[in-house]
Amino acid sequence: MTKVSLTELPLSFNQVLLDELTNLRPGAFEGFEATPRVPDDAKQELWDTNRDERAENLRCLYSKVAELKGDAQGRGPLAALCLSGGGIRSATFSLGVMQKMAKLGVLSGFDYISSVSGGGYIASWLNAWMHRNGSATVLEQLGSSAGDRKANPLAPEPKQLDSLREFSNYLTPKVGLMSLDTWMLGAIVLRNVILNWLVILPLLLAAIWIPQVMPHVLKQPLDHDTVAALITLSMVNALVSSVFAHPALEALRRDLRPELPARRNGGSQ
Repeated sequence: MTKVSLTELPLSFNQVLLDELTNLRPGAFEGFEATPRVPDDAKQELWDTNRDERAENLRCLYSKVAELKGDAQGRGPLAALCLSGGGIRSATFSLGVMQKMAKLGVLSGFDYISSVSGGGYIASWLNAWMHRNGSATVLEQLGSSAGDRKANPLAPEPKQLDSLREFSNYLTPKVGLMSLDTWMLGAIVLRNVILNWLVILPLLLAAIWIPQVMPHVLKQPLDHDTVAALITLSMVNALVSSVFAHPALEALRRDLRPELPARRNGGSQ
């Protein structure tokens, strides 16, 4: 078997994280070494030992992150800006927040940005703008545009902001009655409404049907046709409810089941 050099192996998570932290806080992690990983085809004892060493090394690295204080450049501990989802509304709200933070000089103090859904739309736009023009230029233009617009709502904005506002209808880029995008969005809304009705309506019908029917059923003798009708309606209601409740229960089962042991080839980083 050919011996594999450690330099030829994939980097461990410890090495990647340490390199990232070193770029964010130069000098703060001087002298700290990240534990590399061994080949996946190494002996089981060596692989297990290396996994434990990397886990302990990662805990030490996290401890150093938690102990970070301000540096010579005036930067405090590591901070992240988190943008939640909510479609174009969350993107618009996030843009306003970031403009105000840039104007106050706070936005430059963040090291990470985390986003989802509509927040990801505005985060990817900001990241692309910074990549092309540089962070300092973007922060200056973003902060100045907020102040200029407050004093004069008709004041021109940077072209990146104008483009963002112009193409904010990213779900239906081409609007109009004959546009396929408009019909597609209408079909999606209609589909979601129908699916919600198929889950909610059987429950509402059952809640209304039982109080109305049961008094008549209890007052009259149950013949064969009545019993058959009640059983049929109950089975249909249960079937419809179970069909649409199954995806939700399956997702809940996946969330609650215990984590499986990490596989050797894709285990602890």
